[in-house]
This record gives sequence, structure tokens and C-alpha cells, in this order.
Amino acid sequence: MSERLAHLARLPAGWNSYKAVAISEDAIAAARELLARFPEGTPIPCVVPTVRGGVQLEWHAGGVNIEVYVGVRGDLKFFAGNAESGEEFEGSAHGNEALLEQWISRVGVALGSLVR
Repeated sequence: MSERLAHLARLPAGWNSYKAVAISEDAIAAARELLARFPEGTPIPCVVPTVRGGVQLEWHAGGVNIEVYVGVRGDLKFFAGNAESGEEFEGSAHGNEALLEQWISRVGVALGSLVR
């Protein structure tokens, strides 16, 4: 995961052939910090850059979808939803860290095995 974040940190402005902003150091640092908080065995997210200079972490498995947006200043927001039950959450990750960890554990259960 560290290599992927390092790669994103090196993307220049215009990395998407248009006017994408270079990924901010604060976004990279906040993403690293968030990922370091999760215990061994946490499912590995898909990590993608955003055109505004942030990073998005995504987990999708068994109808459970989680998207964490890390903004250019390191702010964290997330959406989580379960397609089967209709349960959803959208809001700041600040103050909702335990809830985010619960949702991510649901992805692990849906995958049947936890790997990091």
C-alpha cells in the first residue's frame, strides 16, 4: 500500500491529461495515517487519486461498498452502504472512526478472508 501512495504522491499536475491537481502531501499523509490505524488482516482498499488533489480509498465486496475521500487538507469523509439491507452512512470520518472500522470489517466478512 505504501508503494501505491508513494506513486500517487509523485503524480504531476495534469496527470490525467487534463487539469488534474497534483496529489497533496496532506492527503497522502492522512491516507497513510488512516491505513496504519487498521489492524493486521484489514482488507486492502483500492487507492485512487482524485482530480482535485485528494485520494480515495475504496472497498467493495458482497454488496458492501465503502468509499473514503481524503481531501487536499487531509480531511476524511466516507460513504458506506449495504446493498442488501439498504443501510447507509455518509459523513465525516472524524468522530466516526469506530463506525468506519465496523464497516470495513463487514467487507472482510464478505470476502471470507482478511488479508493486508
